[in-house]
Amino acid sequence: VSSEFGIFLSQPDAIVTDNLINDCEAGIFSELANSSYVARNKITQCYYGLLNIGTRNCTFIDNDFRQNNLKQIGIQCFMNSYFHNYWGRPRFLPKPLLNVFLIPIGTGYYGSILPFPTLNLDFRPALFPNIKK
Repeated sequence: VSSEFGIFLSQPDAIVTDNLINDCEAGIFSELANSSYVARNKITQCYYGLLNIGTRNCTFIDNDFRQNNLKQIGIQCFMNSYFHNYWGRPRFLPKPLLNVFLIPIGTGYYGSILPFPTLNLDFRPALFPNIKK
């Protein structure tokens, strides 16, 4: 493993988009981040694709978590939203997400049916449902 974290997210209201991350312990390590928005990132060849500890009200959308040892794990997460993420294989049913200590993890456990392009050089305005102004 070449580095510990691809992205370490620990502040509220952060926006993390359009990154290529590979060969690290945790592609995205989110600890106590609240109301953050993580979208269109491609994480490969990491031990954890997404490691969440104590996050709440975060949105994870259109991320590619294939080719990681563990795609996702959450510890004491609450009310995060996961939409259209690609977890390594086509899915027609919701992907169950792991959250240790059985606190509700959130809504929208749907995986993308097909992989999608994660980087786009054109600016695309996005909706940030959890970001407060």
